[in-house]
Order: sequence, then structure tokens, then C-alpha cells
Amino acid sequence: MRRLVMTPTGEEYLNELSHTLGRGAILVTICYAGLCGESPGEALPTRQPPRAKARTVKPPRLKRDELFALVDKRTEAVRHYLLWARKNDTEQRSFRMTARPDIKDAAAAAEKFAEPWWGIVVFTCFGSVSGANVTVPYFQHPLPPSEAQATLDAIHFPRRSVGHHRIQPAVTGAKQALVSACANSELFHTLLHSGDSFDTRYRRLREAHVRQWGRTTSFDLLLRTGTLGIGGQHYKPEYAYLGGSTGPKAGFACVWGVSLNDDATVAWAEALLTAWTEDWEAVADRVSVEWDKPPLEPCDQENFLCIYQEHLRVSRMKPAAARPFSICANPPELRRRSDSAGCQGKPGNALKSPILAGSRSERAQKTR
Repeated sequence: MRRLVMTPTGEEYLNELSHTLGRGAILVTICYAGLCGESPGEALPTRQPPRAKARTVKPPRLKRDELFALVDKRTEAVRHYLLWARKNDTEQRSFRMTARPDIKDAAAAAEKFAEPWWGIVVFTCFGSVSGANVTVPYFQHPLPPSEAQATLDAIHFPRRSVGHHRIQPAVTGAKQALVSACANSELFHTLLHSGDSFDTRYRRLREAHVRQWGRTTSFDLLLRTGTLGIGGQHYKPEYAYLGGSTGPKAGFACVWGVSLNDDATVAWAEALLTAWTEDWEAVADRVSVEWDKPPLEPCDQENFLCIYQEHLRVSRMKPAAARPFSICANPPELRRRSDSAGCQGKPGNALKSPILAGSRSERAQKTR
């Protein structure tokens, strides 16, 4: 593990996490070693039962007066962001996680399978209703891996058989993901019926190193199953999974003026978003914004921040007279094309949004 140069505040948060989780779990649980694509050279793992039940971990706390001090320093930026977020959180269109279009797609696809949990798994391999539909006659239940591979090799998949975050791996990656899911079907079934929190399920799935089930794909599966109540329980992410992302990090920098360049600042940023949710109305009042909706939770902020930075980036390409109020000076995150593998919604439409953190990003966007 590389040595980190940490600020005192960031080091305090990581020390607290290390004491609670152990050093090895920090990158996955809070710093969210995120959105990397899967290595084509990974070996197909055998079935692995989940480990012993992990403890639920509370994020580090940010004191209320520290939050308000930051808000006072960034009043203009926070106000602009909240006004934009309010405009994009309506009954007709919202960037909240529960409003993601892929959740409805997953539910529709799952209806055609004998068991809903398996239908969601198959859909997540392709990220597309059409791709999942092609497999319906052959994969009503998990097949032995060799049979699954031979079956997929004989199937013709039409165009647009992959979508959402599975665009980059394409059909080949989707097939590999499905074969891996068959090989690890006991693991998937146990995880989706375990009764654990989102983050515990996510950590265990990532620790299994299932081929073609990288951070974004794993996150998407659990977001869909948790929202739809697969396995009899509803659950959702507690965090924004900022670490290693591009779009959400850039959005955070625009609002708060802090670049998230190491694990310590990522942990601090996650704590800030949690504190912001808890004091949402107070922050809105402090920057003179009327907010009559439920607070944005950290998992919502991940998507809103991602789309917000894209909105600002696109706005900078317009003539000066047509640009909206400028918040951030052109940070490095906005100087290059946004790698927002996951923003579900678009400035003015419905983009997709990067989730979790890490060394690489799954660039799996239809619009990218």
C-alpha cells in the first residue's frame, strides 16, 4: 500500500476508521476503491461462500460547527448548487438514486425469470432489457459454468444488448459476467437474501473477486435489488462513494473548493456529506435557499454532484453571455473530459453516474 500524506483532520478520520475496520477494509468501505473495469486476465473464481457477518460501520462524524464554518466560506457556491439541485429534483425529473431509469428496467427484466433475484443478476450482466430478454429461454436458473459458456457462444445478441454501465465491456464482457454469476450463484443468492446492509453486501461481493463484476457492476446490482426489495429487504448505500470517481469528485470540488486527492480527504468528504444531510434545512437557510423537499442523502449527492460538474463543464463551452454563474475556477477535474461512468441523468435529460472509488473507472456510459 502506498504511503499517504494526510492532513491532521484526514488522519484523524482514517485513524478512527482503521480502529473500527482494520486497515485492509478502509479502501473498500469508506475510500471506496472504486469504479474500475475488470481485468481481462482475471481467472474465473470458484464458488465462494460469504464470510462471517461483518459489523455495520458508521461513517466518521463532522462536527456541526465545522460544517457551518465551511458553508459560510462557500456560501455562493453552495447556494448555486442547491438552486440547481432544486430545479432538477421534481416529479417529472429527478437525479435521486431511487429515480434511476435502470431500476425500472431491471424490474421489468426480472419478471421474465423464475426467480426475481436471478433475473436482476442476469440483467445487471448486460445492463439492458433486450440483452436480458435474449437469455430468458436459456438461463431461467444458473447453469454450470461450462454449459453457460457453451450456451452463450451459440446465442446471437443483437445490437443494443448491453446498456447503462455495461457499455464498455460490451457483449463479450456481459457473457463473462453471466458465466461468472453462474459459477458463483450460491454467493449471489446468499448475499441478496442475507439481511445485511448495502455496504456489507457490497464489501463481501467485492472481496469475492468475481470476474467482470467490478465496483460499478457490483454497486448497480445491490442498488437495484435494495431499491426493489429483492430478498424481502430494502437497503441503500450510506455513502457517496467519492474516492476514485471523476465526476462526483469534480462536483464536490466545485461546491466545496476541496480537491479529493487522497484517501484522507475522501473520508473527510464522505463525513461532510453525511453531516450535510443531517442538517440539510439549516444549511439551505444559511445560504438563503428555500428547500421544501426531503434532504439529498449521500447516495443522491453522488449522482447530483456528477451531473452538476458536467453541467458546469458544458456551460463553459457556451458564449460568455449564455454561461450560468461560475462557481469553480476550472479545476483539473473539469479540464479533461469527465469520466462519469454512472451519472444517471444528463444536464437537461437523464445521464448516468460514477459511483464508488478506486484506481480505474468503468467507462460504461451510452452518452460517453
